[in-house]
Amino acid sequence: MKCEVFVKEYLPAIKAILAKLLFSNYSLKQEEIARRLGISQTLVSMYLSGERGIKAEEIEEKREIMEIVDKIAREIANGKFLEDLQDELCLI
Repeated sequence: MKCEVFVKEYLPAIKAILAKLLFSNYSLKQEEIARRLGISQTLVSMYLSGERGIKAEEIEEKREIMEIVDKIAREIANGKFLEDLQDELCLI
């Protein structure tokens, strides 16, 4: 998969999944999720409502990818920022 396709189509979906996990599983507030993912609070709200990140369902069906996404969510919940986890994103 070309990097451009990943960044354009799949990275927003992964951010949407991360936002949902951080909100529901780790009780982070939208503002904190936005800060740690490096996006706006408005975008977090759109991810949580399903308005953005439309390929999320496609990713959620892939167990191997979701294991990595779950690990990234744990790291973020424990204080890391998405930009600190680029190596884990590259595994996807």
